[in-house]
Amino acid sequence: MVRFGRSKKKTKEPYHEHDADTDITVPLPLSGPGLFPRKHAPRISLPHVDTTFLNMHQANGLFDSKSSEEQNGATVIESTDQSISLSPNPPLSPNPSNGDAHSANGDASTTEWSSAVGHATTGKSGRVIHALQEDIARLTRECGVHRSKAEEAQTLNDTLKTQVQNIGERLRNLEVANETNLQSISRKDQKMKELRAEAQSEKERRQKAENTANRTDQLMTEARDNYNRKVAELQEIANYSKTQYDVLAQSGNRDRSEQQRRFKTIRDDYIALKTEHDKRIGDLERLDTILAEKDHEIEASRERFTKLFETYEAYKKAREEEMGRLIENGYRNEAKIDTTLATMKETEGRMKWVIQVSEGLRDSSRKGEKQ
Repeated sequence: MVRFGRSKKKTKEPYHEHDADTDITVPLPLSGPGLFPRKHAPRISLPHVDTTFLNMHQANGLFDSKSSEEQNGATVIESTDQSISLSPNPPLSPNPSNGDAHSANGDASTTEWSSAVGHATTGKSGRVIHALQEDIARLTRECGVHRSKAEEAQTLNDTLKTQVQNIGERLRNLEVANETNLQSISRKDQKMKELRAEAQSEKERRQKAENTANRTDQLMTEARDNYNRKVAELQEIANYSKTQYDVLAQSGNRDRSEQQRRFKTIRDDYIALKTEHDKRIGDLERLDTILAEKDHEIEASRERFTKLFETYEAYKKAREEEMGRLIENGYRNEAKIDTTLATMKETEGRMKWVIQVSEGLRDSSRKGEKQ
């Protein structure tokens, strides 16, 4: 999936004018799926003029009234070997400095300027200056053409920035939807934790009930063993008493009164034991009732646990279905974003092609004009 994030807005850079003797850089539209600038923008290099040994404010002795014609010729030859400093804004001003103007008052007729041939006494230097003026005019026209191209590129850049802002707004909307989904998932996770805690507490209660039932079974087993032991003892006593009764019956009536007394005593003991036995039977019945109640409670606890487990399974299934729908929606949104990026890339390619075709047409028109 595409990771969501906000794109930083780029400030609009003002257009800077360049001199004719500097490199001109034309801002081009952004390219690529992330709308990043190109690595290498086209640059137009103009010939560099060395202005170290030139001074247009001084006549270099050309307009000195004291110099002879031979000196003027030597100065013309020397000045042609040097570089001439020119300003990028035509036309150039050929006027000398104030000191030179005062020194050349006598020869005002020889200092007139002609754009075609230069000074009357300059010769080849005037033609060189005229050629340089033509180059400056040509370069100025080219600068105007490149400036118009830069303005068109700036307009295209503004359009692409608007599209990028729209895409950023859509990404922010998707981020808000994603945060809402994350909050819903956190709430459901909290509910699952609560259900797990409730199931754990129910399991602990069930464990306690089972422990109580085990203790009750142990007590009932011990009571049953005690009862069997007492019954065996009573059975032995009864057998012993019967044997004594038979012996006493055979011995006659000599000891009848004593035997009757002993029998009465034995009968009283038997009645007491029987009463105790009946009491123990009542206790056992109560224990059986308690055991039945505990079994009923255990069965109810099992039913509740079964219902709780079914509820948990239904909730788990619903949550898995909802997560599946969320994942599917995420894939759909990713496909939409990929489609949009592909459309933007195709549009960018078409715009590049249009720009190249327009540049080719301009180049062909220029070549036709030159021819």
